[in-house]
Amino acid sequence: MNRQMAKKGRAAIFLAIGLLLGAGPVRGQDKAAGSQTSSTAMLYQAKCAICHGEDGNGETPAGKALGAGDQRSEAIQKMTDAQMTDIIANGKGHMQAWKNKLTAKQIKELVAYIRTLANKKP
Repeated sequence: MNRQMAKKGRAAIFLAIGLLLGAGPVRGQDKAAGSQTSSTAMLYQAKCAICHGEDGNGETPAGKALGAGDQRSEAIQKMTDAQMTDIIANGKGHMQAWKNKLTAKQIKELVAYIRTLANKKP
């Protein structure tokens, strides 16, 4: 039993390290029912939250320093999916371009996830 728990613990550590190093979720992982939202949330946490905050408010030290927008704001939520996709893919201002690091599907899923952040606004 202890051996199994240790093996699972190591697997979780390697997953966390992979996410921190930019590996992101494994492709194809989204196929299980309900895991798309979960894997997209993990992707958001790994790639976006450092600047935009867990809830999208942009109130992180990095977000404040770089002028990251509040993704829950009316201005950002009113953007079209194409506008958001372009910003994520090509960057804007101090935001880096993600088109060479994320798939088009991942970017599309991030846009959908950002739409849900408006519901988290206090």
